Amino acid sequence: MFGLKKRATTDEPIAHKLIFNAIPEVLDKSFYGYGIVCEDDGDSIMLYATNESFKTIFCAIYIGPSGFLFGKEVFIVHNPFYRKVGIYYDDNFQAVIDFYGKKCISRKNQCTGSNYWGNDVILPWTNDFYACIDKR
Repeated sequence: MFGLKKRATTDEPIAHKLIFNAIPEVLDKSFYGYGIVCEDDGDSIMLYATNESFKTIFCAIYIGPSGFLFGKEVFIVHNPFYRKVGIYYDDNFQAVIDFYGKKCISRKNQCTGSNYWGNDVILPWTNDFYACIDKR
């Protein structure tokens, strides 16, 4: 079953630093019942919302052209209580995935749904959507 195996009791976000060193590059992180994959395939960089084993894609978010994240401080920020994951670089959250609500949002790039979450996963950008993972 999709979702956390055990509901988190704190709403404190957890940051995981990503370091892009090569092309192609695949960086993944699993949580409790779901995961994310950030992939630079030599053409573009994509962020995927997946199941915990990274085999099922729920939504995909275009991040930028290949090599775009080299030299940048990039963080995946996860809030287990709200089941939201965001990618943070250039001093802002750029995309957020809501695993509980089955939605994704990008500050300026395209999001794509899937057969699992449907094609109505995309929301317009609002700062409120990522407030629970932004505890700067």
